[in-house]
Amino acid sequence: MLYIYIYIIKMGITGLYIDDNILKNISTDTDINALNLNLNAYYIIDSLNFFYEYIDNNYTEETFVSITINIYNLQEDRKTRINQLDTIYYQKKIDKKIDYGNLWNTLYTEFKQFLIEKYENVFKLQLNLIELPNEYKNIIVFNDS
Repeated sequence: MLYIYIYIIKMGITGLYIDDNILKNISTDTDINALNLNLNAYYIIDSLNFFYEYIDNNYTEETFVSITINIYNLQEDRKTRINQLDTIYYQKKIDKKIDYGNLWNTLYTEFKQFLIEKYENVFKLQLNLIELPNEYKNIIVFNDS
C-alpha cells in the first residue's frame, strides 16, 4: 500500500509594514489615512536554525529554533533580493516531545499572530487607547502567500 502525504507549506506572509521610526511618531493627532503605509509587504523566513543550551550540570538541554524573517517591499522584490525593508529575528523554545506537525507552518502561524499583536500593542500605546478603532484594526491584516 502506498501512502502519499501532501503538505501545504506557507511560503510567506503579506501584510502591513510600518517602519519603526514612523511607529514611534504616531500620536492621537495622527491621521492614519495620511501615513504612507505598506499594506502588501512580503515577510519570508530566510533562515531557520536550531540550537540548544544546557540548563544544569546534568546536561539537561533546552532546544530552540531561531528564525530570520526578511521583509521586502513586495513579493516580487524577494525574488531579486531588492528593496529589503527590514529584518526581524524570532526565537522559540521547542519541546522535542511535542509534535508540531509541519514546523514551518507552525512558525509562520505563530509569527503572523506575533505581528498582529505587535501592531495592535504599539497602536494602543502610542494612541493611549484600550481598544483600537476599526480604522486601525482594518489595516492590521496578514495573509499567507
